[in-house]
Amino acid sequence: MLIANQANKFLLKKKNSNVREDLARVVMEIESSTQSKILKGSKNKLRRVRWNDYRIIYKILDGEIIILMIGLRKNCYKKLNNNLNNFLRPDYSCYQPFEFNLYCN
Repeated sequence: MLIANQANKFLLKKKNSNVREDLARVVMEIESSTQSKILKGSKNKLRRVRWNDYRIIYKILDGEIIILMIGLRKNCYKKLNNNLNNFLRPDYSCYQPFEFNLYCN
């Protein structure tokens, strides 16, 4: 599982460690999530998972889950639209391995 730098920064900036850890746990459980939905109008089969007021947007590429964005619902989709071309590039330099322990106390 990979996470985009932008999503990683969002998680690390969360001052409330419980929220940060809960979001990280949701990310870890994405593969088995029944809450996942394909974004409407997404030609690239982007998916989202909802957790409270937050959205986790990801894609599956060659069997690898790539977390593109994590954010509040009110901002997430707007930011996604603005950065969509950056996310769809096959350049892996803006992604890093997702390590759950980084987000725990």
